[in-house]
Amino acid sequence: MSVASQPVLDPQVDAKSGLAVKRDERRAAAVGCGAHALHDGYTDLIYVLLPIWQQHINEVGIAVVQRVGAAAVGCGARRV
Repeated sequence: MSVASQPVLDPQVDAKSGLAVKRDERRAAAVGCGAHALHDGYTDLIYVLLPIWQQHINEVGIAVVQRVGAAAVGCGARRV
């Protein structure tokens, strides 16, 4: 088995220019860069949203604790 020294080009493209190969490489690089930027954006967004989520969860948590506490004490609940 021998290894070709020249890159294999698309047979429908001019062998000298290799335009399809360059176009595919650029497309792959663009998709990779886009995915990387999107991932970084979401990662940075988490740091912005954490304080907001913390405040919201604390408000919901306090309401749940009050409701459970009231039910445990018997406020508003009839005992049989």
